[in-house]
Order: sequence, then C-alpha cells, then structure tokens
Amino acid sequence: MNLAQIRQKTAYLEQPKNYLPTVGRVFAAHIFKGTVAVTLSLKQSFKVVTDKGTYYKRLDRDDCKWIAERFKKKLNQAVFGNAAKRFNKSLKFLISVEGGAGGLNLHLHMVIGEFPKHIKWNDIEALVIKAKSKVAEINKEYKVEICDSGWAEYAVKTITQKSTDSVLWDLA
Repeated sequence: MNLAQIRQKTAYLEQPKNYLPTVGRVFAAHIFKGTVAVTLSLKQSFKVVTDKGTYYKRLDRDDCKWIAERFKKKLNQAVFGNAAKRFNKSLKFLISVEGGAGGLNLHLHMVIGEFPKHIKWNDIEALVIKAKSKVAEINKEYKVEICDSGWAEYAVKTITQKSTDSVLWDLA
C-alpha cells in the first residue's frame, strides 16, 4: 500500500483530517485484519564485532526496524519455506515500536495476518518461537494472542498529532 492509497482511505473519516491519532487507529483497525497479535521484547544492547574489536551497542529505533525486518523475513520463511524468497510470498504485518522514553524498554507490537489455510492456530506459536530464535536481538519474553478488533488500535497507540514514526509503515 502506498502513501496515496493511505491518504485516500483516511480522507473520508468523520474526524478532522489533522487528528492523526484517530486517523491512524481507524486506518489500522480497518485495513489490517490480523489473525495473531505478537509482542516481542528486545535486548536493550547487543554485541557488535568489527575488525577493530568488539563492543556493545545500545539499542535504538533504527535497530528496532532492522530487527523487525529480520523477524518478518524469518517468520515468512518458516511459514512459506522457499516460496517466501522465490515467489516473494509474505504474511501481512503491522509493526510498531514502543518504549525508549521514560525508562520503558524498547519492544515491538505486531499484528500479523493472512496465514495460509494449511497453518493451524496451534502451529502459529511454534512458528513465532522458531523465527524469534533466529534473531539474536530478541529477548526470551514474548506474547502470542488471538487478534481481536482492539489489538490493531493498541499496536498503534503511540501515534500522536506530530509523529507517526512509531509505526513501521514500510514493513506493512
């Protein structure tokens, strides 16, 4: 979905157009019909090895995007196998980054949808565990739940009038 389509979908809301929290939440709730809601906690620093030595880097929002992208790739690979790479098959994701301010640890909220019919609900948590185990920056703590109508709105609750940066729109 490109920016013009997003603007077209949100232009006809009853709320004033400049009220971003409502626009973002309504857009997320109506467009992203998810099956599963996933919360992933992240390690707040990670080891970096270079030719000059080894050091620990503190996690920032750019790193969160990279981690989310890597998790998305690994989950698609677990669900679709080689078809994920060969035919560009992918699940639908709505990913937001939360935390970092006020002492709250950075973590990811995801709404994931459009699982193929051969994937059963009981298999989804195992696939999430398999994918997260392949991304070293993701902590042990996670939560997988059935996605109800309020979860998409909860995932994008950090949208403000001045910023929608918490949602990783380019990974959607």
